[in-house]
Amino acid sequence: MMLRFLLIVFLSINILSGSTQSIEGTVYEQNTKVLPGANIHWEGTSTGTVTDKNGHFSLPKTNETHTLIVSFTGLQSDTIHVLDNQNNLKITLDKNQELDEVTITGRASGAHISRTEPVTTVKITEEELCRAACCSLSESFETNASVDVSYSDAATGAKQIKLLGLSGKYLQMLTETMPNFRGLGATFGFEYVPGTWMESIKISKGAATVVNGYEGLTGQINVEYKKPTHEDKLFLNGFANSKGRYETNANTRIHLGNHWKTAILAHASAIAVENDENNDGFLDDPMTQKYSLMNRWEYQNPVALNLQLGLKVVQEERTGGQKRFDRNLPHSSQAAYGIIIDTKRVESFLKAARYFADDESTNLSMVNNISYHEQESLFGNRVYNAKQTHFRSTLMFQSQLMQNTRHSYTTGLTYKMDMLTENYSGNNIIVKNPGMEEHVKGLFFQYTWNIPETFTLIAGMRADHSNLFDFFFTPRLHLKFEIDESTTVRGSAGAGYRTPKVLAENNSLLASSRSFVVDETIEQEKGWNYGVNVAKYFYPGDKEVAFNVEFYRTDFQNRLVIDFDKSARELHFYNLKGRSYANTFQASLSSEILKGLDVLLAYRLNDTRITTNNDLRKKALQSRNKGLANISYASSRGKWQIDFTSQFNGSGRLPSTAENPIELQRNIEFDSYTILNSQLTHNLKNWSFYGGIENLTDFVQKNPIIDAESPFSDYFDSSMVWGPIMGRRFYLGFRFSI
Repeated sequence: MMLRFLLIVFLSINILSGSTQSIEGTVYEQNTKVLPGANIHWEGTSTGTVTDKNGHFSLPKTNETHTLIVSFTGLQSDTIHVLDNQNNLKITLDKNQELDEVTITGRASGAHISRTEPVTTVKITEEELCRAACCSLSESFETNASVDVSYSDAATGAKQIKLLGLSGKYLQMLTETMPNFRGLGATFGFEYVPGTWMESIKISKGAATVVNGYEGLTGQINVEYKKPTHEDKLFLNGFANSKGRYETNANTRIHLGNHWKTAILAHASAIAVENDENNDGFLDDPMTQKYSLMNRWEYQNPVALNLQLGLKVVQEERTGGQKRFDRNLPHSSQAAYGIIIDTKRVESFLKAARYFADDESTNLSMVNNISYHEQESLFGNRVYNAKQTHFRSTLMFQSQLMQNTRHSYTTGLTYKMDMLTENYSGNNIIVKNPGMEEHVKGLFFQYTWNIPETFTLIAGMRADHSNLFDFFFTPRLHLKFEIDESTTVRGSAGAGYRTPKVLAENNSLLASSRSFVVDETIEQEKGWNYGVNVAKYFYPGDKEVAFNVEFYRTDFQNRLVIDFDKSARELHFYNLKGRSYANTFQASLSSEILKGLDVLLAYRLNDTRITTNNDLRKKALQSRNKGLANISYASSRGKWQIDFTSQFNGSGRLPSTAENPIELQRNIEFDSYTILNSQLTHNLKNWSFYGGIENLTDFVQKNPIIDAESPFSDYFDSSMVWGPIMGRRFYLGFRFSI
């Protein structure tokens, strides 16, 4: 039905055809010498090629981006914006600067809303990631107003993210467009991506396209790792802060002939100092030891084939709880409350794309990824051990309708498997049907209608079958109107589904004496998201000012309710009984107001409500307002850079603690607070040195743990967290690259 409708729409419109289906060109060195073996790829995709012996290349155009990246070892990389009517390029790569300091001829935007993407997309570049103490993905959003990062509890160090006023469970986490960090991996998954491994991050808002699945109700976060084509042969990084956190990273790439390339990325980190700033006897941040290693390979044949494969392993030991707890002693012999979370994780992927010489607009691709996650954990006298295997395979075909570049389609088949086994023991855990095994088979069709520099429509439909929930259908629609050269309006609407995993996704909440009560069999979550974004660009003098305003709403038909309100000593899990929705309004203004001086101002309003204990309430432990100001200045030659960020977090509701004794009760709301961060960077030819301060005002939430003096009592609760746990932190670091 959807295909028939789209074909009718297509046939009813009179449009010009016969446009070129690929981009061709020649790459030169110093204008005259052709450059064989140069790497060319579309930014943020796996579509790429290398130049032949005559420096020539041919690459299929894509609807995903208009930005072409050209690189060659020993030469400066080039980024080119390809217009729709451009079919042939002449590209010249210059030699690397041999200066003792970096020369900047025009600052690249650190984080910005993409002007070419049909979906509202915020891109965080590698430059932006260097503006703060970005040690992992969870710390990559300090200078971004769209994503919130906060602690899940006050004992385990787990962090959660929020987008469009909702938990990160409702966005789809991707690594290079492959779904990742699900179930068990959701709790600490953002800690498993080192900051120096990332090339860029893309945050898309609203229901995502159907190509990547039926999840992603509020959007997607896609991380692009550094690839074997990255310009750095060798990259080293070291980091240390005043709270005893140490990190080291090493990346290298090797080119093996004209077709094969490989990259190795290594990471080691530790928190080696006990921190208890509020003197409640509990570690503010657990002691950790973490090791990560990734090896990826890429094969490029400029005629027909692109192949990528990789393997990543992570091992982490996390020890928290009371300072006097010793993980090396028998747990039953200790009176201290201890937390142990030991994790082993393996990920692997294989991506292959086949192009057709007689029709370069057509390609066939297969994407496979698999992960195995094992967790052994102790929370006081509660034990939770679990294993999860996730596998996903997608076969996708992309082409144009009737050889017309304005009309294209993508169709494919998907298979997904989740196998989760859980074992737990301890007091007050009442869970029905722990663990799960789900198999989902699906097919999708997505149609794109693109009138260059005027209008883009993306309409998609998925049909999936789950062995747990039978058949379900996912329609999604995206529109982009370019009103004029300086005004763009985007709109989106679509459904989203999710399979909740009660213990796996919320196991950090076991660091509490609250009883875990699953009242019924939890059904599939379903909701609708719709929104609009308006981007306006002004040009006072020779400067550009970008203004963005947007509104998104999410309505749930069903969701997993985690009820903190029914009882201060119980945590209830059940299906939605009533209404639940989230409204988000955001406005931002950014500009380079003076040469080298970038300013970003943003404000966001959240109205998130959920029916708990038969009442429609504001979502607990969530700020209603957020403001962000970021100022970044770089000297004219790029030798010095200073960045300053202020985050205002408004007040919000706290769950009721009226059942507790008076001395263990909390207010019904938490107060607003502001966090200040700053960093100074000194750049040399191959070296970069940086230092900074996080939480400059030393603001921390007082008494985040209820009844910390008696952790085995009925009132002990570490889940009532709304603000920072760690105070002021100083840090130093270096980066070295060749």
